[in-house]
Amino acid sequence: WSTSEFSYVEISDEFSSTSSIMPQKKNPVIAELIRSKSSIIIGDLVASIGIIKSLTLGYSIDIQDLTPRLWNSINKSLLSVQLLSDMLNTCKFNKESMYANLDDTMIAADFANYLASNYNISFRQSHHIVGTLSKSSIDSNTKLSELVKTDIDKITKKITGKTIKINVSEIDSIFNYANNVNSKTTKGSPSNSESNRMIKLRTVQLSNSSKFIKKQQNLLAKSEILLEKSIRNLSGGGN
Repeated sequence: WSTSEFSYVEISDEFSSTSSIMPQKKNPVIAELIRSKSSIIIGDLVASIGIIKSLTLGYSIDIQDLTPRLWNSINKSLLSVQLLSDMLNTCKFNKESMYANLDDTMIAADFANYLASNYNISFRQSHHIVGTLSKSSIDSNTKLSELVKTDIDKITKKITGKTIKINVSEIDSIFNYANNVNSKTTKGSPSNSESNRMIKLRTVQLSNSSKFIKKQQNLLAKSEILLEKSIRNLSGGGN
């Protein structure tokens, strides 16, 4: 998405490097390395599963090969998350380029669902209607929404035997990109309300996790003090 063909995002210089052959090109090297690190972690997971598979109860010496893979994965994960956060905080997102590449055909499937849900026709019929309009849109280099305004009645008459008339304001609302995104209300959908809900939920989860980690760190620190005290007592060092 950062290439000139799209130009949706620009990654800052500190997280990029130049191409070895093209001096004008910026390579997203940190993103590339994070992707490769995830593959290494998956490899550690598979190795760990293989190590502990079919072990009997109790301690087996081969478990010692599990520890390096665990710490390796933890260290790589922590480093990758920190770098990813820093990289995203310095990225520049080009909303104009994203909007310029929006196309009415992206809403074609939703429009087919809309017809089937609101005009008492089967989805097979609405699929045929929108498919016919989409082909005409491509062939004539005309926006799909404009063809819907002019041709929806005759196309529906030809396919279903009845005329469907949709007023212009309704069509404009259906093919409004923001309206389309915000119409998605199921869990995990991209609407503003659902995105905000997920952000709030994960913010709470992150806060709770941070509190838990802090509590565990305090317990470990206290345990370390007690351990050192016990060692001194056993070695005759006293308090």
